[in-house]
Amino acid sequence: MSGGEAISLVHEIKPDLLLLDIGLPDMSGLEVCRILKQDKKTASLPIIMLTAFRELENKVEGLELGADDYLTKPFELKELTARIRSLFRRLDYGGEPWEIIEKGM
Repeated sequence: MSGGEAISLVHEIKPDLLLLDIGLPDMSGLEVCRILKQDKKTASLPIIMLTAFRELENKVEGLELGADDYLTKPFELKELTARIRSLFRRLDYGGEPWEIIEKGM
């Protein structure tokens, strides 16, 4: 999926969380994050960056652009699930997204 497609899809389906890779074909995931965080309609969307970029500069840039967390590949699904749970606890999310996540474990 391209960055432009991701932005359009976010506006269309209004997800509770976005897992976003930095390496997208048409623009950086960092740029997608910046665009979404500057838009009033999507500014509060929680974003977790998932990427192979391990450099401190990439992590800091992603977090400063508004990402709520940053996880480098490879990672364990249990760690991702724990980070999602932690993020939703901090946001006082009232939903129960765990059924979908835990089926993949």
